[in-house]
Amino acid sequence: MRQLEIIQVRLTGRSQTTLINDIRRSVLADATDNIRVYRHATVPTDLSIHIHLETHTDLGQTSDLGVRLAAAMREHGMVQHTLWMEDHRKG
Repeated sequence: MRQLEIIQVRLTGRSQTTLINDIRRSVLADATDNIRVYRHATVPTDLSIHIHLETHTDLGQTSDLGVRLAAAMREHGMVQHTLWMEDHRKG
């Protein structure tokens, strides 16, 4: 099952470039996960971190990495952490 964790952050005070570099450095150890960092096209204080995962269960649990990143981002601004699961239903 494929899932996507999204951690959205509205920054307060810290340089976005510095924070993005820190995020990339901190997740290098988790090379098995596909992680992408996006910045909002028009709101310079908004970031979105996407963690793409393959799981063997459909229980819908956030990853340890996602929980750690969301907790770390809370010191830099408002955080929203959501989990999305790929829909395989035929319609």
